[in-house]
Amino acid sequence: MARARIKRALSVESSNRTVNSTSYIDEGFPLYGASGYLGDINEYDQIDKYISIVKDGAGVGRVNRNPEKSSIVATMNYLLPKRGFDLNFLYWVLSVFNFDLYINGSTIPHIYFKDYSNEYFDFPTNKHQQSIANFLDKKIDKINELIQVQEDAIVKFEEYKQQVISETINFGLEKDNLVDSKYEWIKKIPAHWEIEKVARTTYLKGRIGWQGLKSTEFKTEGPHLVTGTDFNNGYVDWDNCVRVTEQRYEEAKFIQVQEGDLLITKDGTIGKVAIAQNAPEKVSVNSGIFVTRPLHNEYINKYFYYLMLSNVFKEFFQLTLTGNSTILHLYQGVFSQFRYPLPPKAEQIEIVNYLDKKTEEIEQLIQIKKDKIEKLNEYKKSLIYEAVTGKIEVM
Repeated sequence: MARARIKRALSVESSNRTVNSTSYIDEGFPLYGASGYLGDINEYDQIDKYISIVKDGAGVGRVNRNPEKSSIVATMNYLLPKRGFDLNFLYWVLSVFNFDLYINGSTIPHIYFKDYSNEYFDFPTNKHQQSIANFLDKKIDKINELIQVQEDAIVKFEEYKQQVISETINFGLEKDNLVDSKYEWIKKIPAHWEIEKVARTTYLKGRIGWQGLKSTEFKTEGPHLVTGTDFNNGYVDWDNCVRVTEQRYEEAKFIQVQEGDLLITKDGTIGKVAIAQNAPEKVSVNSGIFVTRPLHNEYINKYFYYLMLSNVFKEFFQLTLTGNSTILHLYQGVFSQFRYPLPPKAEQIEIVNYLDKKTEEIEQLIQIKKDKIEKLNEYKKSLIYEAVTGKIEVM
């Protein structure tokens, strides 16, 4: 094998196309973004096939092979093979390249061709490059098929978990002696259950805007501030929380978090839930979270936790949506009117115990599938690296 810098094998071209200024048509030429195909437009920028790379924002360093007569958006670059180099071989070389070494920018990450193009890579003759690329195309397709089988299984397990939670919250453990609830999102419930309303049973508070709070005010010490990104498997990851000053904590007493509170996301991704377990002494929340707790001791928080994960809540929320907003919001006034099935306290405990056990069993099955996917991805990366560096013989 010979050795060369990336810039000897590839040239770079930019795009000036933006998503917001692009008009799409039913049939035309494909336009690609960082997450893949965006739609068809009436022209194209590249007549031949090429490699695209995300250079700005989420997914930076991700490479793809794109078809002839297509285009990409401005957050990406075109990488075009030079004479003597096979496009497909170069794609596989770049797919295992460590672009993390060249990422700049703390808020929006960037990579620049002028930086990573000085890296060396090994390459054989053009004919052998094609053989390696063909070998990897076939092998990686088979591995991806195996990964897809595991991913499909995970989807089915997730659907089954959702079904178990929803049916148990709606119909109870025995699922008998059901009566009409008179509410579209609840359907039927056991005859001895009640229908309750959040406004009567639940302490429900959210931050009024940000109250001027900016990310530049975040500290490394002080009271914890919880955001939706701190939710982890139904609980708050306290180590991941940012901190705020005592003044910021004290100015919003109504959203000061207590041990055992149930926190619920209300903007963007609606209805993510986390229990404040082992909470630090002083905790507040950002503007995207509701703080909730039972008002009259009529329910246990873990029951309300499963209620929020069920289709009872999801269908209620869908019925409240109006307009065409791309960012979803769960408004406090709307949520306070949410009516939900409420069994006796002893039955709530039975339901929670059952769902804890059942969902843990399903999660274990999901984790087995995730572990298999991880091993397949590790094998895939190893196979690509060994093939493009000549460590395995490819004829």
